[in-house]
Amino acid sequence: MEGRAVQQLAPGARALLDALPADAQRDTTWFSQAMNAQCVANLLSATARIDAALSGRAAEHVLAWPWTYDLDAIVLPAVHLLNAMPQLRQLGAVGRLREACLGHLRARIAQPLAAPRDWTRDAMLTCTCKTCSELRRFLASADQQTWRLKAAESLRSHVEGPIRHAQCDVDATTDKSSRPYALVLTKKQASHDRRAQQRKNDLRAVARLEQ
Repeated sequence: MEGRAVQQLAPGARALLDALPADAQRDTTWFSQAMNAQCVANLLSATARIDAALSGRAAEHVLAWPWTYDLDAIVLPAVHLLNAMPQLRQLGAVGRLREACLGHLRARIAQPLAAPRDWTRDAMLTCTCKTCSELRRFLASADQQTWRLKAAESLRSHVEGPIRHAQCDVDATTDKSSRPYALVLTKKQASHDRRAQQRKNDLRAVARLEQ
């Protein structure tokens, strides 16, 4: 791109950078909600063609707002897209995003990954009623895998709601073989399985970024 054309595009590019979404929890405009990996890749590609300093500014903005530009959902796939473009691979701004992703992935890979040794399960329960206290004791028990609560629907829902909200490692089903129905909670290790799969995905992503 010729120098004169670059000079004409630079003010618009700076205005675009000034308008980029920052805090997604406050910025609820369509522009903020539409941000994705392709948008970030296009942003760095376009600004790099105008001025490398602008692409560096774009990268810094993306990394400054991780709640808006999630490293896993947005930045990492954007880096994969940019790495596929030979003319952009060595760009400093792309390198900044790539290193941020590698640091994020390596930190998660370094976390312990051991299957649960017993049936103790974590839970962030705030209610202190009698039934929730019993639930808390069940979750803390190392040898109890299943708990049954025969109760009216309102009480069963009262217990099941926090379990789902806290994403406890527990399956909840309803036994309707007799009345009152029973809420059956069975501990599982789905969170460990998810972490194990995440570890495999992270290792593949690191290998791809390091190519």
